[in-house]
Amino acid sequence: GFASTSCDAREAAHDFFASFANGCKSADENTKESANGNNDENFSQFLNPLVEKALESITLDDGIMFGKDFEDFVADNPDADGAGGGEDEYDDEYDEYDEDDDVEDNAKGYDDVRSGLVEEKVAAIRAIKSYAESAPRTYVQSQAVFEKSVEVLFQTVDYLDDEVRSFTYDSISSLAGGECLVVLCAHNPSAAKTLAEKALEACLDAAMHDFEKSVVASSLCCAAEVLKSVKKCNQPILENGASHLGKLSDICLSILRGDAMCQQSFDSDDEEDDDNDEDVGYGGKNNENNRARHHNTNGNLENEDEEEAESSLVLLEAIAEALPALANVVGAQPFASQFEPHFQAILKRVHPSRSSAERFAIYGLLADIVESVESYASPCAPALLPTLLEEIRSMDSPEATRNAAYLAGLLAETTRQKDKSNANPYCNDESVKAIAEAAVLGAQSEAFVVSNGHVGRWAKLVATKDNLAGCAARCAKSLANRSESVKIAKAIVHALPMGEDVDEGEVVAEVLKAFVVDEPSADEALRMDAARRIELAIAAKAAAKKKE
Repeated sequence: GFASTSCDAREAAHDFFASFANGCKSADENTKESANGNNDENFSQFLNPLVEKALESITLDDGIMFGKDFEDFVADNPDADGAGGGEDEYDDEYDEYDEDDDVEDNAKGYDDVRSGLVEEKVAAIRAIKSYAESAPRTYVQSQAVFEKSVEVLFQTVDYLDDEVRSFTYDSISSLAGGECLVVLCAHNPSAAKTLAEKALEACLDAAMHDFEKSVVASSLCCAAEVLKSVKKCNQPILENGASHLGKLSDICLSILRGDAMCQQSFDSDDEEDDDNDEDVGYGGKNNENNRARHHNTNGNLENEDEEEAESSLVLLEAIAEALPALANVVGAQPFASQFEPHFQAILKRVHPSRSSAERFAIYGLLADIVESVESYASPCAPALLPTLLEEIRSMDSPEATRNAAYLAGLLAETTRQKDKSNANPYCNDESVKAIAEAAVLGAQSEAFVVSNGHVGRWAKLVATKDNLAGCAARCAKSLANRSESVKIAKAIVHALPMGEDVDEGEVVAEVLKAFVVDEPSADEALRMDAARRIELAIAAKAAAKKKE
């Protein structure tokens, strides 16, 4: 395939070897489990020649000048005559890449240019990612090949096609992050510092200036992966960390507010509404009034066409990667102290007028943050729990209800971990009991019963019931009054074993053991049923782990 003159054949060859590399990685993982930590990389013997073929495809000249090449061309040909006469041709062409000189932080004005080699380049870039993940030690130790790969990818981040740029950041995340960065840090900390900082700079530049949401999302995910890997290195390899981390936080806030550069082309009509929203608070007594004022905002994702709505959700999912990674690097307390503006922007996105898909994404984002900062998230509870309770009670969407239930239970458990009294300033007994009651009713509701009319939605429906039961279990753990906890536990005995989310089965099993099986006042038949269900849940968890 690589010897063919057909770009389609070369594209297919890159895809084939990327799949082959992924297969080798799976085989390595299975061998590692059965061979007591054997770290062989079976793909290593194929790595160098395949990387060279991938780099050849990525650097193929398709006749399109971009980035520094185009700037150099214009600089070298100031008086060149074009079809339009004089230098106007180049001035006009250059204007396509610099559309608004009056904007201080000008976006990268890419045209939608797509050559015949784009698909081949994309396949080659994806292959680089697979190779890096399949044989990270071999890749890093092949210094010349590794450095050439990094150099080519950093040159490609300015390519005119947005799909190429997006996949380029995906691949950079596996070279400047993941196991490659960890291995490089162990052997050459100085090189690791340089690579991590350069990757973050490229990611931040794209996130601030690229017009395409998909590219911004990929750059944010790349930055998150780099930060996760930096954390694993256990070395201070970010010399300019404060600057990079501050910019990443600001970019996430800008996206949450809807005023990032990549959102202007889609959301420009909403700028006035967003500006008016900035001074609106959601944590005080006027919460309901504030929600009413925002009920008919033009920013409602339900009014966007499907493609734009999906790209907006991709951005939120990327922030859900970036913010928790940021929290893990800077520390829970420093992150929480700077989170207030982000939280206010997030609250505007969980209004019932927003699409269920957006609410689902936001609840997932908040859950990831709570898991990262733990008790430091407690100040968010008073403003957030009423909204989550409303979402659970409405059962409007299985997806949104699922994440809302998980977040509500997690927030209640975290907030009351050290203070289960009714005097807890962030979450009192009444709030916990109200959430538990709604979760129990949802877990028992016919709304999420699987039937013939739910073909294709089985997993979503069952997972929602699982998370509702898990929410109730966490509430039971958060109450000081044992009798109230026993009542909740008895109501969710039926939830075990979990149908889809076996991880939630652990917390439910823990609660059933404490408040049903070990409860002397419980009916003997109920205690035996709970014990049997706990055994089934443990077996299901073991089977799921083995399957992974």
